[in-house]
Amino acid sequence: MLSVEDAYKIFQLDGFLRNITVSDIRLSRGHAEIEIPLEKNLLRVGDIMNGGAIMALSDAVGGISVMTNEGVQNEFTVNLNVNFLRQISTGPVKFIATTDRIGGKLAFCRIEVVDGNQELCATSIGTWYIVR
Repeated sequence: MLSVEDAYKIFQLDGFLRNITVSDIRLSRGHAEIEIPLEKNLLRVGDIMNGGAIMALSDAVGGISVMTNEGVQNEFTVNLNVNFLRQISTGPVKFIATTDRIGGKLAFCRIEVVDGNQELCATSIGTWYIVR
């Protein structure tokens, strides 16, 4: 299973994700939670969280949840669908991913994004290709 230390390394080694501060990571088999402060580099006009940042972090936490499953060495996103329910203007922001099904080559996850007021702001479903 992917360790919390290795999950932090994913952010540190990624050219894009390294610019995002991660304040907390929680992992269990088939589940990942990432908490980030809502910093200026994640905001768009109107001081709300940029939709691209929400999608990128949803993708990252979904992939990390896949990697918490036994025998998974790596993963690649096949598809990610994001529904934006409300704007995010307060932090910290939590990204919560659950692997709903894992097969031989594909894993299916759902992701919820919650703002600092504990409001559900976005949901995603995705498919990841598994490298064992």
